Amino acid sequence: MTPFAKARRLAVFLLLILFVAGCSKQTDLHHAANLGDFEAVKSLVAEGVPLDLKDGLGSTPLHLAARSGNLEIARFLIEKGADVEIRDQMGNSILHTAVQMDHPEIAELLIEKGSTVDEPEPIWNRTPLHFVAQLGPPEVAAALIEKGANVNARDNLGDTPLHYAALSNQLEIAHMLLKKGADPHIPAQDPFTRTPGVTPAMLAKEKGMQDLLKQYGATR
Repeated sequence: MTPFAKARRLAVFLLLILFVAGCSKQTDLHHAANLGDFEAVKSLVAEGVPLDLKDGLGSTPLHLAARSGNLEIARFLIEKGADVEIRDQMGNSILHTAVQMDHPEIAELLIEKGSTVDEPEPIWNRTPLHFVAQLGPPEVAAALIEKGANVNARDNLGDTPLHYAALSNQLEIAHMLLKKGADPHIPAQDPFTRTPGVTPAMLAKEKGMQDLLKQYGATR
């Protein structure tokens, strides 16, 4: 077996462990929120099932609704008093979960309901704005910035949201970040070689992004 095949098998094994751990301690409300069964969610909440109980990975039903993209259920749980700031055992907030899983409508709902917008996740130190700068959409980026998200926040390698936007060719988001004060000269480390000095302009592959960064004084 090749080293790659061994690594892939190990990754699958670890994912299975996490899945089993997550399923433990799950209530019927967790299952209903995860599966998108809104009628069951309403019935269970009416029966008095606690909203913020955690499963084996520290996820609440609202975490699972955010992870699965069940907007109607997420809104209902919040209206009934679910805590939008609870973190799971990995340290991810519900907003982190929504942006990482690319569910922008749930992210916007959480921002509107007062989720902390600038708290980094604990592994790579990425804020919600880092994820949105990479994945979009611009509307969520605008909502985060309006609520005070730091446009120059740096992850463990020194990357800012502008680095992520440049690499992913998120032109509208990059323009928004620059207009709000993002610094195009901040250097980061190369994720593979750990070589220092990587700027957003060095990550930009498309001419439109390169031209935009040059307008704001960026150089290679």
